Amino acid sequence: MALFKSVQVVEAVPEKLYTVTKEDAYNNYRAIVKFKYVGYTADNKAIEKTDWIGLVKRGSMDGAAWQAWGVIWQDSGIDVSDVRLIQLEKPQKGEEIGVMTTDAGVIKLRLFPDKAPKAVENFKTLAKKGAYNDMIFHRVINDFMIQAGELTGPDGKELPSIYGQDFEDEFNRDLFNFRGALSMGNAGPNTNSTHFYIVQSPKVDQEYLDLSALPLNAEAKYKEIGGRAYLDNRHTVFGHVFEGMEVVDKIAAQKTDETARPLNNPVKVQKIEFVIYNP
Repeated sequence: MALFKSVQVVEAVPEKLYTVTKEDAYNNYRAIVKFKYVGYTADNKAIEKTDWIGLVKRGSMDGAAWQAWGVIWQDSGIDVSDVRLIQLEKPQKGEEIGVMTTDAGVIKLRLFPDKAPKAVENFKTLAKKGAYNDMIFHRVINDFMIQAGELTGPDGKELPSIYGQDFEDEFNRDLFNFRGALSMGNAGPNTNSTHFYIVQSPKVDQEYLDLSALPLNAEAKYKEIGGRAYLDNRHTVFGHVFEGMEVVDKIAAQKTDETARPLNNPVKVQKIEFVIYNP
């Protein structure tokens, strides 16, 4: 603990409670406690740790108390310091934005070429060629996401990315699968091609937050606006909707079949353009 100038306990939960033999009834209890906390260093870095502490009940019939007897397993700690949540900021005047016109309305997007250059270039080049024009959102799951980018050639085979093959993931600590995130669809690590999705989920699953070591302000933002935290470091985030989430919600509300493919006149992407933002 000497490493930290202060400590904030996040969770202290007994995960195992049992008794031992050859002890009196008043001191034969043992426990293992999950102890999750955030320690703050002298330079204000936040380190999240989860340690498992062993407890023993000691004393006599006149009185017994729980005491720690040692650390069963100690976490090395992960940096969860706040980051600048750039994807939730409005675009600057003069910044290039994406304007996706759909049958359901217009969705305006910020792109992050400095964070995910290959994904952004792939998306922009395909869009400028008109590859996404008249393409449906082929996979729609309400309270989750809407996905498009299923491009096929004349022979019916799926088209590759602009690089002629799948390209690598571009993960970083600054972009998250918040509600509104524009991310690459894939079939596993480093299999990015032409598919993309927009996260529509208005809530976040607490179970996945508990399993994640997110920057503290990113975890708080997930709880506030929604999203899918478990997709972080699995799918590259390369943009974000800053206007038109009501259109995303409308697309997500379509009736679908058992494969999540929309029925009866699926919403199409009419075109995607790139313009200079001038509020």
